[in-house]
Amino acid sequence: MLGVLSNPSYAGAYGFGRYRTQRSVAADGSVHQTTREQHRSEWAVVIQDHHPGYITWEQYLLNQQRLAANATRSGARPPREGAALCQGIVHCGSCGRAMATNYRPSGRADYECALSRADRVTTPACRVVDAATVDRFVASAYSKCGGLRR
Repeated sequence: MLGVLSNPSYAGAYGFGRYRTQRSVAADGSVHQTTREQHRSEWAVVIQDHHPGYITWEQYLLNQQRLAANATRSGARPPREGAALCQGIVHCGSCGRAMATNYRPSGRADYECALSRADRVTTPACRVVDAATVDRFVASAYSKCGGLRR
């Protein structure tokens, strides 16, 4: 699906030069090839309205903005599917790392410290917390303060 959303041809555009291939020689003499996607401003050719598209060019650009904002490799923590209220925004009170949201087969959600997940051990400082407990507290505090203030 990501390939469909990032392909300009679905917006009726022709794009050439979306990818750049670079070869390098390692110290042992082996040749490695790396292909990287280029930023749209670096494409050699972009022809909008080249053919009928499924979406407009403006919708395509909006999709690209949303995808960039949700890219977890750049540090974004977008909300995912599921009922946990605070997914993507909870941090460990001990180490400060992000807490992942895990859904159990029973449907219950937990927030689990990324450090304890990476080590595959539950440390005394970094733990798993029942998401419903945290969510109830946050919802109560939110309603007491009158919601968002601007």
